[in-house]
Amino acid sequence: MLGHGLGFEPQNFWFEDNCSTTSATACQLATGIIRKRSYKLAVELKPDRSQAWMNMGGIQHIKGDYAAARIYYQQALLLNPGSKLLKENLAKLDRLERKLTVEA
Repeated sequence: MLGHGLGFEPQNFWFEDNCSTTSATACQLATGIIRKRSYKLAVELKPDRSQAWMNMGGIQHIKGDYAAARIYYQQALLLNPGSKLLKENLAKLDRLERKLTVEA
C-alpha cells in the first residue's frame, strides 16, 4: 500500500526480515512501530497522496483512536473523493462510535 505513495513497502525493512531471531511479540511490536513511522513519513513527504493518509487512518482505527482515524480518513477523502473504501471506513467509524455512545 505504501508503495503507491513512495515506491517502497514497509514490510521490506531489514528488521522484519530478521524477526526469526526475535520473540514473535517483540517483532510484531517493532514491525508495527516501523510501519507507523513509515506511513507517517509518507504523509509528511507526499501529503498529496490519499493512500498515505488512509494508511495512517487505518492504524489509528485499529488502535481505537477513532477521532484521529476520522481526521486521516477525511483528509484522504478530500484527495480522493470517489474512494469507496474510504467512505466504507468512515461508515465503520460512525457505527463504532454510535455503538460506544449507546454502551456508555
